[in-house]
Amino acid sequence: MNELTVKQLKDMMENPIEVYTPTNKINCTSVKFQNRYYRRSTNADDRVIEFIQTTTNDQKETVIVVYTK
Repeated sequence: MNELTVKQLKDMMENPIEVYTPTNKINCTSVKFQNRYYRRSTNADDRVIEFIQTTTNDQKETVIVVYTK
């Protein structure tokens, strides 16, 4: 089975996407999700998606939050 990458998801969706990659550095910018720490990334198009979550931003639009492997 093919695993979905961030770039493939971006090509399919029109909604804004925020991408988070795993990190070992725990600081004020790290986000804890399902017992792991993640940091926001702007160049993770080739990463495989592990979890997807949706939220709503200040402009009342749905934002797709992607956590990668």
